[in-house]
Amino acid sequence: MVNYSAIIDSRTIPDDDWYFIVRAVDKTGSIVYDAYNISNQLIPFLIDRFENSVSFNYIDIGGRINQNSYIAIIPSIHFEQYIDKLDIFINFQEAIDLLTEPPINYSEIISNYYLIDLTILSAWIDNKSLAPDEYNISFIIKLHLDYGEQYSKYFQNYILEQIVLDIEEPDIILLSEDIFEKTYNDLGDHILNATLSFTDNHFDYVKLEYSYDTHEPGKEIWYDYSNYIGNSRLI
Repeated sequence: MVNYSAIIDSRTIPDDDWYFIVRAVDKTGSIVYDAYNISNQLIPFLIDRFENSVSFNYIDIGGRINQNSYIAIIPSIHFEQYIDKLDIFINFQEAIDLLTEPPINYSEIISNYYLIDLTILSAWIDNKSLAPDEYNISFIIKLHLDYGEQYSKYFQNYILEQIVLDIEEPDIILLSEDIFEKTYNDLGDHILNATLSFTDNHFDYVKLEYSYDTHEPGKEIWYDYSNYIGNSRLI
């Protein structure tokens, strides 16, 4: 009797219950099948890698995102080659909406430094007529997996943690009544005082810029003055 052995990399097999079946062909063309079994029962083995083969991270600020944010996708090196496309769903108030139609080709994600661009939220926000505010949402990302012609198409859903969608409008005021339309012609009086007030604690920073009056609308050149962090600053 001659014994043969075979080594199979389980990472090349999609998630499912499988059986080992041997197919033998002799010189006359006769075909024989056999399978490992106990008491005439096939013994399956399970492949279960999809769930732990990729992770997703919000590119957020303080646990908040908006339509200018991103979701990073981090696949394992042996799993990435099987990712074909992605569907992005949003879960809002127990209702699930599809954000991507048609699905996004994975090659586009790779070319964007493995980032899912959340500008896809803009149309959804408009369709929902959401007022500027904060909303609790979460995402479901559905991967389309292609393991080749010998397998069926596979799909895997990944549910991301809840996060805050922050589309509040900026709350910022420049309090400077005494400097507007004022002529500074005293060489000893060259300091401009003003108060920059903003109450939104979720600003990363506030940038102050200034320009000279060119008397030509649209042709002003703006200059950076400084960045401010906090709720209210004297400038």
